[in-house]
Amino acid sequence: MYSACTRRPEISYVFYFFTYTCTFTNIYFCSFLIYQNVVDTTPPTVIQGPETITRVIELGDGGVIVSWEDLAVTDSSGTQTLISRSNSPDSFFPVGDTSVTYLYGDESGNTVTYTFCVTVQPIDTVPPTISNCPQQVISVTIELGQSTGVAVWTEPTATDLSGSSTLSSRTAAPGDDFVIGQTTVVYTFVDASNNMATCVFTVNVETGLSYIFCAHVIFVILQYIAKLCTGSCKKC
Repeated sequence: MYSACTRRPEISYVFYFFTYTCTFTNIYFCSFLIYQNVVDTTPPTVIQGPETITRVIELGDGGVIVSWEDLAVTDSSGTQTLISRSNSPDSFFPVGDTSVTYLYGDESGNTVTYTFCVTVQPIDTVPPTISNCPQQVISVTIELGQSTGVAVWTEPTATDLSGSSTLSSRTAAPGDDFVIGQTTVVYTFVDASNNMATCVFTVNVETGLSYIFCAHVIFVILQYIAKLCTGSCKKC
């Protein structure tokens, strides 16, 4: 039988060595080693990383450059390595959703995957483009004694980046009657995003002298001149 055993640990790389020395009641003693293998089964830990990243661009643009800070990763071994990533910061992302995946590993082959989403969303902030909007005043001349006149014009149209534009309203239409004076006509177009564009022009209705009225005026003037001449001749 032995009286006592003492343990002296020694460490070498990933193995722990424990030396046991046993002293017996007589002169005999023995020493032996116990090997304890330390295995790392814990993957790296992501401390901080992006969540969903959303960027807004104008409708018609193909995509946008997106940037972010790389992941903060730690490991119990003190060493962690970026094995791969599907996209890097300051990359171009198209319209829609794109998954970005990072893969980190340690010296023991443990790995961790981190994924986040980059969303590029187009919005339409550009109003429709109007064509054929009258650039000059539309003038209408009516006979003396009339109170309204009919005005005609080529109606304006509109196009939009979204492919859809609608005539929302108009204050008058070709062929309508307009009172004497100036009237403002407004066409309003909208697109699917409620961007609005307007076409504004003026219709001016004025009275003109008829041929009969002009002839009558001329006749009166000629009569007056004739009387003046007749009077002058008698004095002579």
